[in-house]
Amino acid sequence: MELLSGLNDFVLGAKYAQFKNVGDVVGGTIVGAEERQATEYPSKAPKFWPDGNKMMEWVVTLRQKDGSEVKVPLDTAAKKEAVRDAIRASGAPGLALGGKLVLKHSGTEPSKAGAPKKLYEAVYAAPVVSVD
Repeated sequence: MELLSGLNDFVLGAKYAQFKNVGDVVGGTIVGAEERQATEYPSKAPKFWPDGNKMMEWVVTLRQKDGSEVKVPLDTAAKKEAVRDAIRASGAPGLALGGKLVLKHSGTEPSKAGAPKKLYEAVYAAPVVSVD
């Protein structure tokens, strides 16, 4: 049975990774990914490019060791860079279902926007393929 992740998130409420404090870590097995329209923080208003096109972002769903699922929006350049570096370090061609991803809020640095910019580190391991 294939679950309808977007619909279930709407009905059941999805748990999203927060990364509120330096040192917060989220990780697990990749069980899904979906593209969605990016939103402004904190208003949650939809984001658009200057030409009027929707600004899109990806959200990766991880199954944690306890069986629960958490969604990790790749909504900042720092998160995307950390995941990209982790993929390259792993030697994998990209993220895949069954792969393991861990993302850590590793620190902050000053930002021109006022609030400090969050920094991230990530580790990725491609899924293990078994041959019978």
